[in-house]
Amino acid sequence: MPHTSREEKIIRKFTPLVCKTIYRLGIASHHIHFDDYYQELAIKLLALTKTFKGDPLASDSERYQFVGYAAVGLRRYMYDLLRKEKHPDSPNWLADDQRNLSLLETNLQAQEFLNHAQEALTDREWQLLVDLVAQDMTMTDLAAHYQVSRKTLYQWKNKLAQKLAPYKEILETDQ
Repeated sequence: MPHTSREEKIIRKFTPLVCKTIYRLGIASHHIHFDDYYQELAIKLLALTKTFKGDPLASDSERYQFVGYAAVGLRRYMYDLLRKEKHPDSPNWLADDQRNLSLLETNLQAQEFLNHAQEALTDREWQLLVDLVAQDMTMTDLAAHYQVSRKTLYQWKNKLAQKLAPYKEILETDQ
């Protein structure tokens, strides 16, 4: 029997978990992108084994813990993939804040809103607003960028929404 690497053993052992994650999101095996999703999730599975504290191949108890850990990680990653796919034509801006906001400045209402927002927000909150609006990043990517959990990022986002609520009507009025 030829020698198989640890990664191959992990993929073979946890293929049902990868497939189950894809199926749970309504993607059948005959879907045009099924193989792509499978490959992406298999790579993510290997990354999750590196961050897991324990050996998923060692014992049943560690395997069960890993299955729970990996199921959450794979599901979140799959959601992120689907979100990115939902807007495939959205630009991936890599320029500075001013260039990112130049598209928004064409609308006077948006410009007025941004002026009020910049005055009302701290520098960190302003940067978060720019990243939320102008960057093609998922919440997971943003959480990694800011080195915080997704939960913390959602709390920041809600705080941002509360601070900007008084200026919401600027965007809702017709010219």
